[in-house]
Amino acid sequence: MTGDVFIPEEYHDYFAHHCAVCHSPITQPKTGRPRRTCSNACRQKLYRDTNLDQLTQRYDRYDDREAEKQIHAWEREFGPIDDTPTADAPGLRWRIKYRLTRGIPVPRCDWCGRPFVVDRNISSVPGCCSDRCQRERTRYRRSLEEAFRRFSPDEIDGVVYVRLRVGGRIGVCAHCGKPFPDYLNGRKYCSKKCSQAAWRKKGKKCPCCGKRFVPVSGKENTQVYCSGRCRDRVYHERLMAERLKPITCQHCGRTFIPARTSYRYQKYCSRQCRDRAYYLRRRNKTGESGRET
Repeated sequence: MTGDVFIPEEYHDYFAHHCAVCHSPITQPKTGRPRRTCSNACRQKLYRDTNLDQLTQRYDRYDDREAEKQIHAWEREFGPIDDTPTADAPGLRWRIKYRLTRGIPVPRCDWCGRPFVVDRNISSVPGCCSDRCQRERTRYRRSLEEAFRRFSPDEIDGVVYVRLRVGGRIGVCAHCGKPFPDYLNGRKYCSKKCSQAAWRKKGKKCPCCGKRFVPVSGKENTQVYCSGRCRDRVYHERLMAERLKPITCQHCGRTFIPARTSYRYQKYCSRQCRDRAYYLRRRNKTGESGRET
């Protein structure tokens, strides 16, 4: 029949009394299935050889799970990775997973640390994932070179040179421009003194409450008040002042603008005028003796 393999009878007799792996003589049991191997090691080796496809699929599933774990860890740190395919290549997430499952190293951005894939045939792999990171890294290196030129070695902390040798991050103060060891990868100033000086330089004085504040990033030239509460307060006061018309005091005859809460019924410019008018009105009713006529 098609597909059957002819095996001579002497081979059946031979493997019935010899191991199929190491060809050592074996003794068949009186009951049960006949033995094919002499030990557990030979049995496992025979199983691996006859089930190579299953073992390969198992390893592929393991590599797939490990790649997904690594991608999930990167997504928790840097956000979701785009998996939208293009006309030339599949999505970035698929390409990263393809390299992880096959042991191909995935480059990381020197500036933000985000994984990326190089699609161009170039001799050296670029160190940044985008043009923006490339510009930021170039700007950072130029500022660092300028900082080392401005300050002498005695003025710079010795830890800076140690971190340069081991590849640690070096920060540049945004106020004085001095290099300092950036342990947190996010500091902008080298000391508390520079931080306070920068705050005083950027801070404004609120014309409503007089408190100093730092404007929101991008609104340094337009923000005038420290909060929306002060802004609304000034707006309502200005609106009420425009709506109210000057009133003539019924006692002294001086014109004044009434208070915002009592502009409908206020008749006197001050409490003294109110008390004086009340006293004169009562005196005219009762007379000088204080008795009613």
